[in-house]
Amino acid sequence: MALAKCISHTSESMGYGWNEKEKNATVISQKHMIANSPKEAAEMFKLVQSTNSNCDKNTISVVLSRSNKANNHFTKKEWKQYIKDFIEEMNLEEHQHIGFRHFDKNHDHVHLYINRINFKGEAYKDSFIGSECGIAADRLNIKYGIERPKQIKKDREEKLKSDHRDIRASIYKHHCFVLDKIKPSSYSEYVSAFAKADIKVLAVTSKNGHLNGFRYEKNGISFKASQIHRSMSLVNLNKVLFPSMNNNELKKQNFRSYNGSYGAKGNQNDILEQLDSYTSSYSSPIVPSDQVQDFGPGDDEIIKKKRKKKKRRGRSI
Repeated sequence: MALAKCISHTSESMGYGWNEKEKNATVISQKHMIANSPKEAAEMFKLVQSTNSNCDKNTISVVLSRSNKANNHFTKKEWKQYIKDFIEEMNLEEHQHIGFRHFDKNHDHVHLYINRINFKGEAYKDSFIGSECGIAADRLNIKYGIERPKQIKKDREEKLKSDHRDIRASIYKHHCFVLDKIKPSSYSEYVSAFAKADIKVLAVTSKNGHLNGFRYEKNGISFKASQIHRSMSLVNLNKVLFPSMNNNELKKQNFRSYNGSYGAKGNQNDILEQLDSYTSSYSSPIVPSDQVQDFGPGDDEIIKKKRKKKKRRGRSI
C-alpha cells in the first residue's frame, strides 16, 4: 500500500522520518545525495528546489507499507529493491530521494521523501499523486506475487459474507418486510422497525455531515448495506421513503450541526431526528408538466448565446 501527498514542510517531515529514538528509524535508501542527518537531507533538497521558485509544495512524501504476512519475510535488501522499482514506476529516477524504515508500528514500513524538483528546475506533475502511487504499488505487488491490500480487504469481505449468510438473509428479509408492510415515511420509523427484531441500524455519515448510508448489526456482527444486498443502497431506500423527493437534492444533504460520523460519540436518535427534520421540511422541486414553460427554437438559441457571451475588456490602441 502507498499513501502519498506533496508537502512544503520538508525539514519538519524529515525530522519525523529520521527519528531514531522514538521510531527506531534507519536510512534504507537514498539517491543523488549523501546525508548524515535530517537537516542535511532537507538542505540538499532545498538546494535543488531553489531552482524553481513557483512550486511551494516541492517534496513528495510517500508511506510504503505491506501486509503483516508480507513483512514477516521482507528483508532490508528486498525493501531497497522495492523502493527502486517504485521510483521507476513513478518515473522519478532523476529526482533526489531518501527513505527511512520504521519499526514503531505492528508492522515495519518506509517513509520515502522524493524531491519534486529535478536538476533542470522542473516540477513533477502532482495531479492525482495519491492514486498514482497506490496504483504503482499495486502493480509491484502483482509483479512479485505479494498479497495486495485490496485483495486482502476483498477476501475479508467475502469471508464475512459466506460465514454469516444466515444473518445477512434474515436482515434482508426483515428489510423487505419493513418496506412492504410497515411502510415507514422517515428514517426514524425505518430504524425503529428493525429494533423490534433485535437488529441495530446505525447511520453512516461523512465528517461534514452527509448521510452515506446505514450499517446493520445483529448478534454482534456488523454489515454495510451493500454486503447484505445491492437493493439496500441509500439511493434505493430514499426512493421508497421519499418517493416525491428529488434524489439529487437528497445527495446534497448537509447536517453540519452535529458533524457526525459512524463510530463517533454521537447520539443516533439525534442524528435521525435531524435527518427527518430535513426531509420533512423539504419541498419537492417537481413542477407539473402543464406548468412547464415551452420555449420555441428561436428563444432557446437566444438563451444559449446569452450564456456563452462574455464581457470583453481592453484598451484600444
